[in-house]
Amino acid sequence: MLNCSSCGLLCDMRIAIIGNGEFVPAKTKLLGYDCIIAADGGMRHCRQLGIAPQYCIGDGDSLTPADKALTQVQLSADQNTTDLQKALGLAKHLAAERNYIVDLFAMTSGDRLDHTLFALQQLASQPQLELVYTPHQQIRCIRTTYVWENALNQTVSLLPTGATATVALTGFAWSSQAVTIDNTHPGISNMITAAHATVTVATGSVFSFEPVLWT
Repeated sequence: MLNCSSCGLLCDMRIAIIGNGEFVPAKTKLLGYDCIIAADGGMRHCRQLGIAPQYCIGDGDSLTPADKALTQVQLSADQNTTDLQKALGLAKHLAAERNYIVDLFAMTSGDRLDHTLFALQQLASQPQLELVYTPHQQIRCIRTTYVWENALNQTVSLLPTGATATVALTGFAWSSQAVTIDNTHPGISNMITAAHATVTVATGSVFSFEPVLWT
């Protein structure tokens, strides 16, 4: 764990992984991470953002000599794992015995639906993954309870990560103590109408989709 410079408390190590999907203009946010990993072609997004990641992992075919001079490059010819899997493995290694949280950037793409679905599968299956950022949304996986604070009028959409999930909603325009999301009622789009809004998961788990505006 890291000693936070702002509060002096022990905080989780925060790691950002940047992929080769649709560009996410998140330079300001990325500067707040303890470590940035470019997943192979994600290095081009780092160049565009003017960020030098601490690590780049992949087969290296998209890297320039200047890239290799700026960051620690770990080349791998392994075709049995994706660049995202390699980057997640590196994140775990870097964290060692510390608690860590990983956010994904530029891992979704309209013309590579397989990459998008794989990123969401990883979000649902790996508790260290907290958020997937796209150009227009942030996506999280809620397994127990999540609280939105000071998010009045924000829209939140929920989808089950599997065949079904049951949730309780408070602080939304449509609140209920037991909502089942399945193939009959496949999703919820709701608006926060209170100072605090909560989703509590009783069975299964859900993805939440929230709009994000980048500055």
